[in-house]
Amino acid sequence: MKKKWLRLYAIRFDVHCYVITGGAIKLTRSMDEAVHLQHELDKLAEVKRFLIRNDLGSQFDLVYLESNNGGQGNE
Repeated sequence: MKKKWLRLYAIRFDVHCYVITGGAIKLTRSMDEAVHLQHELDKLAEVKRFLIRNDLGSQFDLVYLESNNGGQGNE
């Protein structure tokens, strides 16, 4: 299995609908291991608050999507 090296951070808005808030080259196993990823978590939280404040929903999943093939889909 190839290592996944690209991580996109998103809020799952609906079954097949994501609001992508950022991305990074994956250098750590989890987001908690790198200080610079706190910025990505802050952006996710801010977008979630925006969606709730503007009555665009109240139930969201904070997710990250990983890829190892240059953004041509998940593996």
